[in-house]
Amino acid sequence: MEFILLLIFVILLYLSVRKRSSRDVSKNSDERYEPVHFETRQMSSSKRSKVKPDDVWLPANQQIQIAGYTISHGLIYVGQGLSMVGDNYQTEPALINPKLSVKRSASHYADDFTYWPSYEDISPQARATYLTWLSEGRNDPNIPIGYVFLFFYGLERRLLADAKTSLQAEQEASVIIAEVERLLNIYSQNGSFRNYASHFLNISKGLFGNDDTPPIELPEHPSNFVLYKGEYTLTFKHGLAHFATKGLPLPAEWAQSWLENHPETRLRTPATRCRDEFLMLFRKRYHKKYGDGIVLKPNKTHIKFSYHPASLTFNGTIHLRDTDLPDLTALTRPVKQFYRIAESCVDELDAYSRYLGRNPHASGSLAALALLPSDLLVTSSTETVKAFKRWLHDTIGNNDYTVIRLQALLNHWPLKNVEKVLKSEAVAIAQFLAKLGYGIEPDVRFGSAKLLPDGNTVLFRLKNNAPEMPTKTYTAATTVLRLAAAVSGADGEVSEDEERHFEQHLESTLNLSKPERQRLQMHLQWLLISPPSLAGLKRSLAALTGTERKSIAQFSITLANADGHIDPKEIRILKKIYSLLQLDADALYSDIHNIQTGFADTPVTIRSKNQHDTGYKIPTPAPPKSTGDIDLNMSNIERTLEQTEKVQSILTDIFTEEDDTSQVQQDTSEPSDKVSEQITLLGLDAEHSQLVDRLVEESQWSRAEFEGLCAELGLLPDGAIEIINEAAFEHFDAPLLEDDEPLEINSDIVEEINI
Repeated sequence: MEFILLLIFVILLYLSVRKRSSRDVSKNSDERYEPVHFETRQMSSSKRSKVKPDDVWLPANQQIQIAGYTISHGLIYVGQGLSMVGDNYQTEPALINPKLSVKRSASHYADDFTYWPSYEDISPQARATYLTWLSEGRNDPNIPIGYVFLFFYGLERRLLADAKTSLQAEQEASVIIAEVERLLNIYSQNGSFRNYASHFLNISKGLFGNDDTPPIELPEHPSNFVLYKGEYTLTFKHGLAHFATKGLPLPAEWAQSWLENHPETRLRTPATRCRDEFLMLFRKRYHKKYGDGIVLKPNKTHIKFSYHPASLTFNGTIHLRDTDLPDLTALTRPVKQFYRIAESCVDELDAYSRYLGRNPHASGSLAALALLPSDLLVTSSTETVKAFKRWLHDTIGNNDYTVIRLQALLNHWPLKNVEKVLKSEAVAIAQFLAKLGYGIEPDVRFGSAKLLPDGNTVLFRLKNNAPEMPTKTYTAATTVLRLAAAVSGADGEVSEDEERHFEQHLESTLNLSKPERQRLQMHLQWLLISPPSLAGLKRSLAALTGTERKSIAQFSITLANADGHIDPKEIRILKKIYSLLQLDADALYSDIHNIQTGFADTPVTIRSKNQHDTGYKIPTPAPPKSTGDIDLNMSNIERTLEQTEKVQSILTDIFTEEDDTSQVQQDTSEPSDKVSEQITLLGLDAEHSQLVDRLVEESQWSRAEFEGLCAELGLLPDGAIEIINEAAFEHFDAPLLEDDEPLEINSDIVEEINI
């Protein structure tokens, strides 16, 4: 009896203390337990599995009160008794149990989550934070990501589990997908959430979209068709399957996205640094090779629907269903075909990319744009290019050519130094104009030396298939024409008509192509307004040996005689050449006779200094044909060309020395330590030193890359290899460059010269 009374007393005491404690807590407004305004059924754990998800699911935009928080946007589970999908004895993590305590705290956020949070297991303070976030619209970007995941768990379950048996859940697919896309826009900076949300959207759109008519247009950002490199979205796979099964050509955008996101492809820097240009060029080259696009054949591998959920409710990866659609992303051959196109595009953009790498703020300049492939430049919508095209059109008008001061062009092309034109700048200007269909004289690529900001220049419209480098025949013609112009400038007695006659003679006798003839004519126009100065020329010629001066003289006669006769106009010019060369003018006639009578059958011999003239008269030339055609002797032409290289070398040295003060200016700024060291060690000029400086950055280069570097510096690739290797042999008894595909750089020499 005493024991029973004692027990009753203890119970009463406990109830009294509990009641007092409850009152004390309610006095503190920051730590109160709010009443629950939600009716639910109490169930034992043994009956938990019988609760249907639809019974505790709150649809979108349905309002509810939970622990004093008004939640208006729905899309949550609220109640008790809902089990996990994969375990009937564990509570669904996303289920909000309104009976559980909620404790507001002074801290704005409570973040004591485990890796896989569950509403049932988080602290009362964390529940308060979660309900606050839900009531405020689920858009606070600063909320700890665990709360976002807790809400996301419910969306995962609703669409990937409930929708299997619930029509209501299936009909909510578009709403849930839209909500996850909204969350992804807010919380994409978190890599984990971005990964799970992207996979969820991928699988959901595949499950609840229309597989028969997938979209065939890429979204604004093609990267949306991949979850990450190597894993394509189901939408993308469905699109490829659509093209294959319908026999439709694959658009270039799809090919490019497929290629770039393949796990085994890696494109070089130009594909990223020059992104827009690369995409444009890839699509142009793709259409050029495949027209509307490559047609794929269905393969035997099928698309599968598998998903690794974020929530523990699924208890691991889930396999949703298979399809009969082919999974083209399993193929490798198409990717290899696309890769070859992409690599060629990267090669074409390499010079442009490297320029931007060195000059990151020059992307819109003409100097940078000049390095673009021609078809990109012609179609460029850049205002800089459009303005320059308008200027060219207005300047030349309806004429074939025009003469302007070079500074007018340079107003569109700022120089590094306003007082001089670097050789690399002169090359870039000429290349840029050529890509737009225009030529310039003088052009350093064709051997011209003068290019001064305050000098004259000739702009003209290029003919189709115009060469970018001079042939030997063209070089011979311009060299002798320049010598003739220099002679003309000596006393002004050679008329323009005579010079034009000589130019026409050179065109015909050297059998120049139409584009070469056009350029030779423009070169003559420039020579007429900017004749080579004789300052220093006589001194340079006097320094030549008698053999060298005689070679030049006989070469001039050979050119004049290539059609079998020499007329009086040509005789006048030849006399002046003899005088300039300090040769006996009277010997001209016997030299002509010897060449005319013996050139066709025997090599031209250079007479010794003491050999006397025989006094032969010039044979009477045969009358010209009535048709006006020049009777070319191909044997004469061939012998003329045999002498070209030797004489060209002599004359080039002369004119280079004579033009020291007016030639294309080199960069006289202090060279970098690297270039300075190369000049000291290898004895190279500035351009070849710069080329070496670039080459040693990598252990090997493709031929296309190497040619791009040479083009930037105005160098001929094969000649550059020979010059650099000659210098390397001289210093290290080994070549720096192994001329192969790819071009190999000798690492031992790189270490030796300590670049």
